[in-house]
Amino acid sequence: MADFTITIDVKQLQAFATTMQVKAQSGLVAAYSPQFKRRLIEGANATTYNLTGAVLHRRTGNLARAVGWELQQGAEKVTGRVGIIKQGPALKYSMIHMSGGVLRPTHGQWLTIPLPAMLTSAGVARGTARSVPNSFFIRSKRGNLLLVRKRPGGIEPLFVLKREVRIPKRDFFTGPKDQTIRAVEADIAQLIRNELVLN
Repeated sequence: MADFTITIDVKQLQAFATTMQVKAQSGLVAAYSPQFKRRLIEGANATTYNLTGAVLHRRTGNLARAVGWELQQGAEKVTGRVGIIKQGPALKYSMIHMSGGVLRPTHGQWLTIPLPAMLTSAGVARGTARSVPNSFFIRSKRGNLLLVRKRPGGIEPLFVLKREVRIPKRDFFTGPKDQTIRAVEADIAQLIRNELVLN
């Protein structure tokens, strides 16, 4: 005959489920915690890597330093968290990089964007528009409002003023998140397979 028969004993499945529940409550969660911790650290490291040149270029380092991980272990469950979890200025601007969007001034009418003369080699502003002595405003040929100062060789542009700036989407987090979830799911599947073999 060109067929085969499979019989599943529901009682055996129920017994296995009960065994797994007992083990989960009595130590299986604790046994997986060290591996879970490793997965969280891997996810945090991958996120930090994306913030040091792979997706975003590192400037002040505030965003990379804000990345972390947490592990909370209870009697019946273990919960991990990875991401921008440290308090600080990074929390304010991490989401605009993730999803993109428009930045507008919160105080006053203009955003002051530093130009090369006011940037360090890392791309960090050397000061604010208000801190520059002997500066004045002019209009560029393109109509932009510029804060400049006189130099022996001519006029040096320091800041460009904008009503708003569009930030492109630079998702530094979804890749590490998905990778970490897949790894944890594979770990759990392997844990269950091991239990099936041993029982």
